[in-house]
Amino acid sequence: MIQKCKKFISDYQLIQPKDRILIALSGGADSVFLFYLLLQIREEMELDLRAVHVEHGLRGDESIKDAQFVGKLCEQYQIPLQEYCCNITKSAKKSGRTIEEEARVVRYRFFEETSKMWEIDKIAIAHNATDDVETILFHMIRGSGLTGLTGIRPIREQYIRPLLCITGKEIRTFLDGNGVRYCIDETNQDIKYSRNRIRHCILPQMEEINPGVFGHMEDMKKELMEVRDFVEEATKQAIDQYTDYRDGTYQIYQDCFLKEKGYLQNRVIYQTLVQCAQSAKDIERIHVESVRNLMDSQVGKRIHLPYKMVAYRSYRGLEIEQVKQEDDEERSYLGAVELEIPGVTNAEYWDATIQTRVFFYDGTEASIPKNQCTKWFDYDIIKKRLVIRKRQPGDYIAIHQDGSLKTIKKLFTDEKIPEKQRNDQMLLMMEDECLWAVGIRMSETAKVSASTRQILEIKIDGGCWNE
Repeated sequence: MIQKCKKFISDYQLIQPKDRILIALSGGADSVFLFYLLLQIREEMELDLRAVHVEHGLRGDESIKDAQFVGKLCEQYQIPLQEYCCNITKSAKKSGRTIEEEARVVRYRFFEETSKMWEIDKIAIAHNATDDVETILFHMIRGSGLTGLTGIRPIREQYIRPLLCITGKEIRTFLDGNGVRYCIDETNQDIKYSRNRIRHCILPQMEEINPGVFGHMEDMKKELMEVRDFVEEATKQAIDQYTDYRDGTYQIYQDCFLKEKGYLQNRVIYQTLVQCAQSAKDIERIHVESVRNLMDSQVGKRIHLPYKMVAYRSYRGLEIEQVKQEDDEERSYLGAVELEIPGVTNAEYWDATIQTRVFFYDGTEASIPKNQCTKWFDYDIIKKRLVIRKRQPGDYIAIHQDGSLKTIKKLFTDEKIPEKQRNDQMLLMMEDECLWAVGIRMSETAKVSASTRQILEIKIDGGCWNE
């Protein structure tokens, strides 16, 4: 197995002689194997090895024992170690992310801080072939495009993953067979987490159908990576040819652009949105298709997008820009309050109490509440903090599953909402997207579906909705 990993490192040129490498060392089987692998090649490649460990504050004494194990391991082999402790539960509540998401964000932030401090060349992560397949399946389930189906890259910027050629089972068998100790994280057995369900429920069934599934997935990944590289190059050329950036506005020239294939059009729009937003996290297919549909609209038609972006049809084609964010003083009149999830939130402006809870969905459609002041949302889709507030310019709501959007102003007009009610209407907002105009309608974005696994229940007590 060591030789197999060495060949993988060589084939992808993951490590160069005299590299200073930071090992992400959790103490689990994968990271311990990575640690010993790099020790094996340290002398022949003259490597400078360092380690970093993040204690997330999630598993009490067990988490502390993991940190102690890592400390002793590094001391034994005289590897410099940088340790961090944090409270992920607290920071996740503040950021609005899930525990898993927040742990990853914090962990990688510490990796990069340590990398700068020690002037690191490469950061070694212990993702293996099993993780890779899990990632591909996870992206497939969540509705990923081509990039997501290529899984984990062996090298990306300064991050390297030397274990992508071997499975988690192979790693554990090797360590157990050689009497190498490692820590066991019991939370990895908890199937309430999506990745664990894939690992413990789906993958074993796939292996039962075909024991060679990992090899076939790897072959598929390699082919898709070649396709991805081809598409990325074509997209880059199209962006250079059909787009421009002037005075804070991204322009897509429509006449020539329309001659290109639909998929390439979508890629150009997607990359333009990512560039404008400076983030890819919440840019989804629904947003790309909504922008593309603008090409068939009349001049002046506009839609609102995540990150305060606005796209509109001009005489020359499509234009995309970011609307300036109002400061806190300008927003103070909105009565805004962030939801405690799970927990209880007081919305003083409306004299209402909002209760939230999160639970797993058993798929029973009949149990979905019809009460206008209690609603269920697909919690896995919600990626940002949720806020209760009044409307402001630019707010929008998804009115169809095909991605059609409508401004809140237009919604109020169409629903014939009285002017006084419009000004005081309670809205459940994820940034500038409305998920629920209370008492009027829900967005299509986070509705419960057959694929829903976690439910966010929001119940409003008090206010005019309970009168």
